[in-house]
Amino acid sequence: KSNLRAQLRIRTSKVIRPNEEDGPPEYDWLQPGEQVIVFSRRHWVAFLRKMLPAIVTFLILFVFLAVANLLPGPQEILRVIILFLLVIDGVAIAWGTVDYFNDWLVITNRRVVHQEKVLFVNEWRKEAPLEQIQNVNFESDWLGKILNYGTMTIATAATVGTISFDYTRHFSELRSTIMAQREQRRRHTVAESKTAINRMLEARLGMAISAPSRVYHGGPITPPLTGWRKRVSESLNTRLRKEQGNRVIWRKHWLVLIPRLWWPLLIFFVIIALAILPPLSEIMGFAPQESHTVVNTLTVVGVIATLIALARVIWVVADWRNDTYEVSDDEIAHVDRVPLGLSEDRMSAGLGRIQNVSMSIPSPIHWLFNFGNVTCQTAAEVGAFVFFAVPDPRAVAQEIQSRMERYRRQDEIESARKRSQELPDWFEMYNRIEQEEGNGRPMPLPTSRS
Repeated sequence: KSNLRAQLRIRTSKVIRPNEEDGPPEYDWLQPGEQVIVFSRRHWVAFLRKMLPAIVTFLILFVFLAVANLLPGPQEILRVIILFLLVIDGVAIAWGTVDYFNDWLVITNRRVVHQEKVLFVNEWRKEAPLEQIQNVNFESDWLGKILNYGTMTIATAATVGTISFDYTRHFSELRSTIMAQREQRRRHTVAESKTAINRMLEARLGMAISAPSRVYHGGPITPPLTGWRKRVSESLNTRLRKEQGNRVIWRKHWLVLIPRLWWPLLIFFVIIALAILPPLSEIMGFAPQESHTVVNTLTVVGVIATLIALARVIWVVADWRNDTYEVSDDEIAHVDRVPLGLSEDRMSAGLGRIQNVSMSIPSPIHWLFNFGNVTCQTAAEVGAFVFFAVPDPRAVAQEIQSRMERYRRQDEIESARKRSQELPDWFEMYNRIEQEEGNGRPMPLPTSRS
C-alpha cells in the first residue's frame, strides 16, 4: 500500500479554506456561489431611436414656451397648454428612460440571462445554462458596423427558445466571455470529477478525512413584496404552492377561474332568483290560488336547475384544483386529473433535458396579482414545457433553475463515481504486476470486490 501511495502521490494533509463564494449574492435572483461576469445594456442608438421623437417634441415645446413669454399681452392660457404638453412629454421621456434601463443581458459563471421589462405592464426573462449553449451568432447592418452594435443570438440544443438581444454592444467581447465561461464551466466539471475520484481512492486506501460540508448562506430567491401587494399576494397565493417531500407543487392562479366560472355562476344566481320568486310571490299573496300547482312545479324545477348549476361550479373548481405543476429533484411534470378520478394525464421531462428557462408576466393584471408563465425548453420531441398562470413566476423559474443546477452536480458526481469504481482495482493490478516483474515471480490475482 505504501508503494501505491507513493506512485499515486496522494497528499495526506489538507488545508480547509473558507469558500470565497459564500457571501451574499449581488442580485436577488442569483444562486449561491453564482457571480456576475458581464452586465450589458443595449447600445445608446436603441434609446435614441425610441426617444428621439419625444426629445425633439420637448425641445420644440420649450421653444414655443419661450416665444409665448415674449409675446405681448396676456398669454396665460397658451403657457398653461404648453406647460401641460411639456409635462406629458417629460413623463414619456422618463418612462422611456426607465424602460431602457430595465432591459439587459447578464453573463454569470453559470448561465446567460436576458430580461425585458416594461414598468407596471409586463416582464419576461430568458435563461440558458452555459453547458447548453451551442453557438453565439451576430448580425448587423451598415450603421451597426460603423457604430459597433447588432443583434446577438444565443442558440441551445432546443429547437426554439433561443436568446436574442438586439442593439448589442461589444459583441466580440461578449462572445469571448460566454465561450470562456463555458470552457471554465467544463473544466470545473472535470475538476469536480477528479476530486470525486480522489476522495474515493482515499476512502479505498483508508486515507479519508472528515471535513465539514459547505454551507451556503444565501438570501431569498426573490425580493419580498411590500405594502398592499404583499398583503394581497399572501392572502391569495399561499394555497397555490405546497411541498410534498422533495417535490414542489403549484396550482394555477385563481384568476384563471373567472373565464370558466362567470357563466355558470350567472346561471346559478339567475336560477336561484327564479326558484325563489314563485314561493315568495305565493307567500306575499301575489299568486292566485289556482296557480299553486304551477308554482310548486316551478319551485321544484328551479331547485333541480340550481343543483345542476352548483354541481357545474363545483366541477370547475375541482378540475382547477386537480391541474398542477410539479418539480422534483429529477423532473418537472404537469398533472391534469379529471374530477372523481375519471382520468389522469401526466406529462414529464427530466431536468437534464431542459435547455433553457424563461419567465413572462404578460399584462398589468398579471403584474398586479403577481402571476405569469414559466417555459422550459427541452431538446426532446416534447418541445416547450409551459407552467401556465402560476403564482410568483420569478420564484417558480428560480426553483427550477436551482433544481437543474443541483441535478447536474449530482449527475456529475454519479458519473465520476461510476468511472472510479474500477480504478482502485486497476491500480492494484498495476502495482502487483510491477512487483511481479521486480521480484521475478508471479503474483496471485486479487479476488474480485463487489
